[in-house]
Amino acid sequence: MRTGRGLAWVAGSYLAGTFPSAYIVAMAVHADGVFDAASELASEGDAHILLVANSGAGPGAAAILGDLAKGALVGLAAQRAGLSPGWRAASGVAVVAGHSFPFYARPFAARGITAAAGVSLVLVPGPMVVGGAVLGAGKLLGHTGPASTIGFATVPLIAALRREPPAMVAMSAGILAVILARRLVGIGPVAERDGWPRALFRRLLFDDDRPRELNG
Repeated sequence: MRTGRGLAWVAGSYLAGTFPSAYIVAMAVHADGVFDAASELASEGDAHILLVANSGAGPGAAAILGDLAKGALVGLAAQRAGLSPGWRAASGVAVVAGHSFPFYARPFAARGITAAAGVSLVLVPGPMVVGGAVLGAGKLLGHTGPASTIGFATVPLIAALRREPPAMVAMSAGILAVILARRLVGIGPVAERDGWPRALFRRLLFDDDRPRELNG
């Protein structure tokens, strides 16, 4: 494949990732509170969470499904186009990067989880099923933050153990890197308050700024 075509696919995947599902749903249901409170700086300002709080589970689920779909559609399109494993992998990382770091509607930038799950289910389905099981278990137990970290960390590990193409292992690791990088947005004030080691630990592992209390 020519490099120009591959780069065009990566750019198109990034643009697809920027599609602001939560913004569109918030407009459709007139969720003014979401527009007032949405922020890319902390998980509490995530538009998907705010949609549920302001308008109920239905609109929140619609936004999540939209983000899952855009990741999955990019993966399916890359497969059908016959892209090489390397360009498929780059496109997979790009759609998550667009989801997490859009160049517009930035207060509605998401944490990367849903688009990552969508594209991974298409391109590395077996490893993503394992990671998804970890995510689901964490949600049931009320520990979504660390479960998302561990879940997506297992995807490249399982992909390597299953002898998936090296490009797919690299893609899974790249997606995890994008998710973790997204969590660093806005960490400066928290680090000034609590110190960098503590702030980094909470953000990267828990995607949270609140101290964890130890019992016993």
